[in-house]
Amino acid sequence: MRFSISALATAACVATYSASFAQDGSEHGFGVTAGVGSMGLVIEPSYRLNESFGLRAPIGFGSYSTNLTFEGINYDSKLTIGGVGLIADFYPFESGFRVGGGIWAGNEKVDSRSTITTPTQIGNTVYNNAQLNTLIDPKNDVRPLATIGYSGHLSRFSVDMDIGVIGNSAFNVNITETTGTVAQADIDAETAQIRQGAADLEFLPFLKFGARLSF
Repeated sequence: MRFSISALATAACVATYSASFAQDGSEHGFGVTAGVGSMGLVIEPSYRLNESFGLRAPIGFGSYSTNLTFEGINYDSKLTIGGVGLIADFYPFESGFRVGGGIWAGNEKVDSRSTITTPTQIGNTVYNNAQLNTLIDPKNDVRPLATIGYSGHLSRFSVDMDIGVIGNSAFNVNITETTGTVAQADIDAETAQIRQGAADLEFLPFLKFGARLSF
């Protein structure tokens, strides 16, 4: 994933803002963030050890239904997102701006079904009747995570945000066909085509926006 110039400029502005308001980092200790992001609804317990270092454990969960198209075939799909992370943060200006790194144990997956009743190419053959079930999930349960973010204090409350990436996000692709009308060679070919497309997703976004309550 490549961040746009505007995103980097925004991060630079946040860093400048953070440096000019160093008192934002004067409060440290336990806190909990509630928010939303690319990993769904988020609950994130955290501990600011001192002005320079902190620890966080984001917990995300969620799912939603949508229609997806893989290799020209329409699927009714359920996307499950979320997981658990552990992040160590460094606050270079001893303020609210931070850079973090850690690990992410995600349970993201795409569970899809397609009922085919019109001429449709599966693999190398056209079929008029088929029922395809496709499951896409990460090959690696635990993956590296890198973020930049900001948490500024307003009394006991603070705005809390992150932008980052989850790395090493290769995916498994499994297709089954329930009617028995599709040759295994065509199922394998269809699987290989979808897997090739999924291989381009080396990184997943890690985005979060919420409010933090300090204790």
